[in-house]
Amino acid sequence: MCSQHILHFVFSKDLIRRYLQANYPSEGKPEREMLAKLLFEQGDFFTALCMDVFGNFFIQCAVQNATAQEQRWITSHLFGKLYPMCMNRYSCRVIQKVIECLPEEMKGLLMLELHNKNLVDLCTDQNANHVIQKIMTTFSFVHWQFIVEQFIRNKNELFCVAENKYGCRVVQLAIELLSDTDKCWSSVQRIYMACCLEHSTCTQILLSMNDKLVQCDIGEK
Repeated sequence: MCSQHILHFVFSKDLIRRYLQANYPSEGKPEREMLAKLLFEQGDFFTALCMDVFGNFFIQCAVQNATAQEQRWITSHLFGKLYPMCMNRYSCRVIQKVIECLPEEMKGLLMLELHNKNLVDLCTDQNANHVIQKIMTTFSFVHWQFIVEQFIRNKNELFCVAENKYGCRVVQLAIELLSDTDKCWSSVQRIYMACCLEHSTCTQILLSMNDKLVQCDIGEK
């Protein structure tokens, strides 16, 4: 079966997609080279697969098994497309896999694209919020500090995120992660107190984190 036919089935047949994932060609095989050219040397096709109900799983497999050269191709295809792919139901899974598997210097460059995007939309979207959480749990604080600082500067945006059924997960995770660091009473306290003082709904959302904050304060003293 030629590579074009394989990719046709990746789009249309879930059973064959699973088979191909389980039998992804190993590095050095001719089939792997043919597949890599089709997947990674055609940007539009790569993007289409990422956003496909079946194709995204295959791309995740490709990302997980990517060689150094394939990782560079993947990174180049994602430049300028990260925001819409985070918002998509299927490609958001690919982005999470990229965050898990690519070297930090590559995925770190990709994350810079989000610095000038609408963070409220990213944090409250039912798909993109998972990407934001993956960034927080995978990267060191320095890589997602811009998110915390943005919401500290703009309380209205913070409230919008904290009161959203998806965004509240992002706020809780940020507090949980930062309460375990020496930044506890800089970033975390400012988020926590801003919510508690001005929005009762936010207070209820964040109340479960109170013990962590108290313990952190005692530890610092």
